[in-house]
Amino acid sequence: MDKVNLYLSVLMIAVLLCFSALAFFTDFLVAYVQGNTKYLLGAVLFLYALIRMSRLSKRHFLNKTKDVE
Repeated sequence: MDKVNLYLSVLMIAVLLCFSALAFFTDFLVAYVQGNTKYLLGAVLFLYALIRMSRLSKRHFLNKTKDVE
């Protein structure tokens, strides 16, 4: 069950990064978000992906050190 959780967490990080790239580099969201708000949305999504990535790596490191002991 732990591996499924790990894979889903990595998938979520990838989805967040893809949506942030959509917000930054395409005009796909112009119909939904006007002006510079799409860049703010992209920045928030990118930062949230970084936070999730750091939490995932910290948890993975703690699990590795637990297994060694």
